[in-house]
Amino acid sequence: MFFENLLEIYQKYKSISAELVVIFLIFINFIIFFFYKSENKARIISVVSILGLCFAISFLPNNFSDDGILIFNQMYLINKNNSIIKIIVIFGVVLAHLTIVLMPKKDNGVHKFSNFELPTLINFSLLGILIAISSNSFLVLYLSLELQSLPGYILTAIKRDSSYSLEAGVKYFVLGVLSSAVFLYGISLIYMVFGSVNYEVIADILMNRGNELSMTALVGIIFIMFGLIFKLASAPLHSWIADVYQAVHSTVLTFFSIVPKLGVTYVIYVLYHFVFVGKYFSYITTLIGFFAFCSFFVGAIGAIRQTNFKRLLAYSAIANSGFLLLNILGDLSYSFIGLVVYSFSYMIASYGLISFVMYYWNETNDENNYLISDLSGLAKTRPFLSISVAGLLFSIAGIPPFIGFFGKLYILLSSISALHLTLAFCALMTSVISLVYYLGIIKVMYFTERNQSQLQEINLCRYSNLTVVYAILSILTIFFVNYFVNFMI
Repeated sequence: MFFENLLEIYQKYKSISAELVVIFLIFINFIIFFFYKSENKARIISVVSILGLCFAISFLPNNFSDDGILIFNQMYLINKNNSIIKIIVIFGVVLAHLTIVLMPKKDNGVHKFSNFELPTLINFSLLGILIAISSNSFLVLYLSLELQSLPGYILTAIKRDSSYSLEAGVKYFVLGVLSSAVFLYGISLIYMVFGSVNYEVIADILMNRGNELSMTALVGIIFIMFGLIFKLASAPLHSWIADVYQAVHSTVLTFFSIVPKLGVTYVIYVLYHFVFVGKYFSYITTLIGFFAFCSFFVGAIGAIRQTNFKRLLAYSAIANSGFLLLNILGDLSYSFIGLVVYSFSYMIASYGLISFVMYYWNETNDENNYLISDLSGLAKTRPFLSISVAGLLFSIAGIPPFIGFFGKLYILLSSISALHLTLAFCALMTSVISLVYYLGIIKVMYFTERNQSQLQEINLCRYSNLTVVYAILSILTIFFVNYFVNFMI
C-alpha cells in the first residue's frame, strides 16, 4: 500500500522531480548540520549536493516532449525549453559546489564561514531559480525571484571580517529591495488592467485587443522589465555589480557569475516572445535594445580603466549581459539556441577565470588584492597555467577556435536575422574594444617583469588544475555545438 501511494505521488508530480530533489537536498543539509559533528560540514554538504543535483538532472530529459505540462492551476509550466535551461543551471551549481569542496581550510578559518550556511544558501537560491524558470504566473515569478535573491544578499556579506564584503552586501540589499518593489508594483498594475497574473491569460488578452493601448499596462510592463534587468546588472542598472564581484568570496562568485543571470534571461525571453505581445511589443523591444546598447559600451569602456582583476570581470559581465539581451531580441528560431550556446560558453570561461583567482590570490586582504599588476611574470613561473588563462580570456572575448566565439556568433546571427543591425554592429565593435583589456592582462603575464615586492604566489593547489580543465573544455566543447543545435531544433 505504501509503495502504491508512493508511485501514485511520483506519477502526479514527476514533472517537477528536479525541484523536489532540491527541496529534499535542503532538508538533508539541515540534518547533516544538526546531527553530524565535524569541521568539514561544508564539504560534506557540497558533496551530497553534487550527488543529489546530478540525480535531479536525470529527471529533466523526461520533460523533453514537445507538449508542455501545466500544473498547479496553470501557474507552473514544464516544457522542453525550460528543462534544457534547468539542466545548464543545475550543472553550473554543481560546479559551484565543487569549488566549495576544494576550498582551502584557511579560507574557512579566516573568514569564519559556517560549516553549513554556504552550500545550503546556494541550494536555496537554486530552488528559486528553478521555480522562476517554470513560472507561468507573475505571482509565482515574484516569489521565486525573492527566494533566489534573499540568499544572494547573505552570500554577498558572508565574509564577516571584511568591511568591503559587508558594505557590498548592504548596497546590494538596498538596491535589490528597491528593484523588487518596482517589480511588484509593475505586477499590481498589470493585474489592475488585465484582471489576471497568468501569462497565457495576459497574452490572450493582448492578442485580442488589437490596437488598444493602455498606458497603465505599459508602465506596469516597463516596471517589470526594470526589475528583471536589474538582476542582470545591465547598464545603467549596474552600480552594484563591481562592488559585489570584488567583495564576495570567489566560491560565491562562481555561483553569482552566470547561474542567476541565466534564469532571469530565460524569464525575459519568455515574457518578450510569448507574453507581452501585440501593441506593446515595439515598446519592449526599444527598452531592451536601450539596455543592451548601454551595457555594451559601459561594460567595454569601463573595463579598460580597471586595475582590479575581479572588478574587470564585473564590467566584462555587464558587457556580456548586453549580449544576453541582444539575443532575446533576435529571431525566435535562433534566440533560444543562442541563449543555450552562449550561456554554456560564458559559464566555462567565467568559472575558469574565477578558479584562477582562487588559486592565485590569498583571499584575506580585500584592500590590496586582485591587482592585475600582480600577474606580472606569471608566464615564466607557471607557463601552462598562463596559457590556460590566456585561452579563457580569448574565449570570453569571442576569439576562435574557443567556444565563446560560437556563443557570440549565434547571437549575432539571431540579431541580424531579426534586422537589429545597429545593435549587432555595436556588439561587434565593443567586442573588438574588449580585446584591449583582455590582451592587456596577457601582456602583463608574458611581457612584464615581476618585482620582488609584489604579491607572492600561494602554493600550487587544486584550483589551478580546475583552470586548466576549463581552458581545455573551452576548446573541446566546440565539437558538441552542432549536436546541441540539432537537438534543440
